[in-house]
Amino acid sequence: MPSKLKFLLFAVLAMLACLNAAMAQVSAAISGRVEDASGAPISGATVTVKNTETGATRVVSTDASGNYCALSLSVGLYEIRSEAAGFKAAVRTGVKIELSLCLTGEEHSTSRPVLIAAE
Repeated sequence: MPSKLKFLLFAVLAMLACLNAAMAQVSAAISGRVEDASGAPISGATVTVKNTETGATRVVSTDASGNYCALSLSVGLYEIRSEAAGFKAAVRTGVKIELSLCLTGEEHSTSRPVLIAAE
C-alpha cells in the first residue's frame, strides 16, 4: 500500500477512535441559584431541567442557599423551570450544552465539552 494511503487510513482510524471515546464520555451539568425579587435564596424550590430535543427531564430541588445542580446531562438544548410555593414559576429556554471538537495536526486530537450554564 502506498505510504500516503497508509497515512490517510491511519489518520481516519485515529480520528474515529477519538470521536468514539469522546462521545462515550460526554456528560455535563447545569447549575444555578433560585432567588426571589430581592435576591434572597429560595430553599426547597423545584427545578425541572428538560432537554427540548429529546424530552428527557431531570427534577432537582434547591438547597438552603437556593442552589441546584442537575448532573449527567447530554448535549442538547434545555428548558429550565423553577417553581416554589407562593412564587410565580420562572422559565429559561434555549440553554445550550454542546460539544466542541478540535482536531489539530496530523497526530493529535482533543475533544472538550463546553457548558454554558444557566445561573
